Amino acid sequence: MLSDIKQLLAFYKHSRKDWKTKDKIIVIESDDWGSIRIPSLESYLNLQKEGFLVEKCSFLRYDNLETKEDFNQLKLMFDRIYSLTGKKPIITANYIMANPDFLKIEESNYQEYYRKYVWDHLNESDLLNGYVNSLKELTESNYFYPQLHGLEHLNVPYWMEFLQGNSFETLHAFKQNVYGIPSNITSEKRDTFLASFDYKEDKEFQNYTKPAIEEAFIKFEEFFGYKSISFISPNYTWSNNVEKVLNNNGVKYIQSSRSQILPKKYNSGKVIKNLGEKNELNQIYLVRNCVFEPSDSINREEHSNNCFKQIEKAFLFNTPAIISSHRLNFMGGLNEENRTKNLDLLEKLLLKIIKRWPDVKFLNSVELGNLILNNKK
Repeated sequence: MLSDIKQLLAFYKHSRKDWKTKDKIIVIESDDWGSIRIPSLESYLNLQKEGFLVEKCSFLRYDNLETKEDFNQLKLMFDRIYSLTGKKPIITANYIMANPDFLKIEESNYQEYYRKYVWDHLNESDLLNGYVNSLKELTESNYFYPQLHGLEHLNVPYWMEFLQGNSFETLHAFKQNVYGIPSNITSEKRDTFLASFDYKEDKEFQNYTKPAIEEAFIKFEEFFGYKSISFISPNYTWSNNVEKVLNNNGVKYIQSSRSQILPKKYNSGKVIKNLGEKNELNQIYLVRNCVFEPSDSINREEHSNNCFKQIEKAFLFNTPAIISSHRLNFMGGLNEENRTKNLDLLEKLLLKIIKRWPDVKFLNSVELGNLILNNKK
């Protein structure tokens, strides 16, 4: 009981300045679509044999590139909810547009960086048509709304420093086409490679970060046929300079955790964000306040129950429930049981939400942003 009271007070403390509404609103934001964190089970097992503690990282256990079967299973689950309740849950799917081209980088003796766009990777495996068709079915059913997450989920200049410096573990992971070994399971003394915008100086921002962001917007529009109006920075790390580039590319809404992490240039400090807060460019922050990440939990059922409790608190304090749920929770390519269990949990959670709050509204991130912008309660 005392623990519940403390959690309630903590939630109130964090959310008291958030935008308020009497409506019961659910937004599901899911990052990392399009990225290739682990390319195959073979790569995973090879890394494990070489002594990497990959079993301690849920992203390395489960998070490979989404397939048409992942899309199809997600749609079947949402179809069941719609047929039972008349409600259409929707996922804001935040996309990474490219991954390293390991072969070309190695051919350059690690002196040059090359990328491979998601569609090129799929096309090489004759998977592009099936992927696009299933994606189209999911989006046209209004269950899935792609937005932009970045060009790579990788701090390219920082990663290349370690490759060029003959870093043992970074090179061994590279041989398995893996860049995302977490800093907490490596013996290397380094920060994460995954914070794309964690630049150290203005020169790096101008020469790499800014052009990469701009290219990401171009590639997103080429693939999806529309502009991304919201954006989420990899590892919640960005600066005011990043916001200016986003603004120049039409971004009105910045998806965020409660804390913005500043790049190394600014000593990696943190800035607290509030839902509905505006920056100097009148961009609105959409702050996540609930978590559905069962793949990263020992007790998945308990984790799902805790997510429901977070939603209860959000609605109690008249704020939308913005749920963080990364792509790995819906992936079955490496471990089909992971997808099956988590989709079952999500289905039960969503049905429980609808039963408790029959007037609940499921919105994507841009719809919520528009609601806040127009100040509709």
